Amino acid sequence: MIHALPAPAPTAIVASVAAQTDETRNAAIVREAFTRWRQGTGTVFDLLSPNVRWTIEGSRPSAGSYDRQALEALLAPFNAALAAPLAPTLQSVTATGNQVIVRFTATAPLKRGGTYRNAYAWFLTMRGGRIVAVTAFLDLAAFEAVRETGGASAP
Repeated sequence: MIHALPAPAPTAIVASVAAQTDETRNAAIVREAFTRWRQGTGTVFDLLSPNVRWTIEGSRPSAGSYDRQALEALLAPFNAALAAPLAPTLQSVTATGNQVIVRFTATAPLKRGGTYRNAYAWFLTMRGGRIVAVTAFLDLAAFEAVRETGGASAP
């Protein structure tokens, strides 16, 4: 499941990479958050700033720009349809200045049977170890099928 958790940045993640350059540190913070997400001990959403702006690109109904509260509302029915949390697999992490680009796939079993699968590209803007803006690309048809029907017509 995708969970938007409380605002404070995980101190352990930020402290463990404090001596690195901004680019290296930002990439390491994001990699560590993905590792914790895969292990079920946290998610990338732990790094979201309280004032994050999350933009989903595309032409489907869920495309748009969201503040934290609206993002949580968008994700609630999606999370409710999953039988277990999303399991992300990182493909690449690239950092330039305060920007981190992450490509990953994710899967999760659905309560109605079957498996949700998607590929993502997230463009993260970091500030002080926190994610302040995201532009997300994904297969919105697959996401919306799970969000709207619990996966009855998900690929």
